[in-house]
Amino acid sequence: MASREHESSINRIAVDSRYFLQSILDVIRIVVVFYIGFTIVITLIVFGNELKIVQSMLMVFFALSCLVWTAIKSQSLIYTKLWFPKDNVDAHHNKRLTMFFVIQLASAAAAIFVTERTQAALLLWLLLLPSTLHATILLPRWGLVLVLCLCELIDGLAIMVAFGAQALPVSLAQCGLGLGIVVVLTELIIRAVRSRLESLTLSEELRFANVRLREYALQAEEYAAVRERNRLAREIHDTIGHALTIANVQLEVAAALFDQNPPVARDAIHKSQFMVQEGLREIRASVGELRSSPLDQQSLDKALQRVVSEVTTPQCEVAFEVWGQTRKLEQKAHLCLFRTTQECMTNAKRHSSATKIELILDYRDPDSVVLSVRDNGNGVADIQEGFGIIGIRERAQDIGGCITIETAVGKGFVLEVRVPG
Repeated sequence: MASREHESSINRIAVDSRYFLQSILDVIRIVVVFYIGFTIVITLIVFGNELKIVQSMLMVFFALSCLVWTAIKSQSLIYTKLWFPKDNVDAHHNKRLTMFFVIQLASAAAAIFVTERTQAALLLWLLLLPSTLHATILLPRWGLVLVLCLCELIDGLAIMVAFGAQALPVSLAQCGLGLGIVVVLTELIIRAVRSRLESLTLSEELRFANVRLREYALQAEEYAAVRERNRLAREIHDTIGHALTIANVQLEVAAALFDQNPPVARDAIHKSQFMVQEGLREIRASVGELRSSPLDQQSLDKALQRVVSEVTTPQCEVAFEVWGQTRKLEQKAHLCLFRTTQECMTNAKRHSSATKIELILDYRDPDSVVLSVRDNGNGVADIQEGFGIIGIRERAQDIGGCITIETAVGKGFVLEVRVPG
């Protein structure tokens, strides 16, 4: 069962992770399209009068070539890098990366240099930003530095051709600042993406560990039950079985000698009677062990107060009130209310994210006792009863009681148990 549940969870988590990663890739694609499209349009609007028709056409051609190449190749490269970070270091992958950046930078540089001796270089350096973005994602640190240096070189040469060496320092500083901002923002985004993917994976591993833990707990419980049954079987065999065997032998002697030797027969009957009494005493002792309860030697109020003190934390306050005059209930009713409190506290702490829990034990009805547990947690729209609530309901029904549950999204959870008493 655990393996099937784990496989189902793995499939679900894989779908969620791929959907999340694909969303990030779509955002990157939109950003790149915006960069290049914005650069082309603004350059033509601002510097269209300076550019010749051939220059404008070539600039648009090379810029669109860079855009199309990036849109086609970048998605698979980035997906491989983020989804299989340890499996993309082969020679073929490195060759693909090299070809990707060579064509991307070459097409961007061509778009810039065809506008030589014009001021279009003041805007066309924006075509280098997508290369910086992809280098931050796809390349190691040395590769990123190499791409940044190439971008600075391309921008510097274009500025020297257009304005001369005197404009070079300002242009390089402007380009470096822009490239640096892109690197920082991209690095932050990639770290967030990787953290999200890792958290999804860790969440699934934790869910699977909880499933296995529940199975181990059930196995341990079954093993403990088997050991206890075996122990009681040995006790019954060694005590009650022995006593009844001796009593049966003595009764057979008494029956055989009843007419021939009445004193011996009476003595055999007395011995068999003694052995039966011993057997009854052993039975009472065994039954007493089976009926042991966590409420032994303490009242229900004190037992519930102990549970409250155990679950109270600075993050979750638990208030306990007793209404009416306390009175003694049957053992099963006491145990039902005690186990209900334990289960409700556990559920509130584990599932509802509650910060306040109210526990009320109401004795005001002379014919019944009501236990109410209320929390201010998340609540649910549709109650899926697990083993805990099913166990509470069965305990209550076994003694003629009932439970009611009220909950809604954002309105907490209220469980009420009514038992005779």
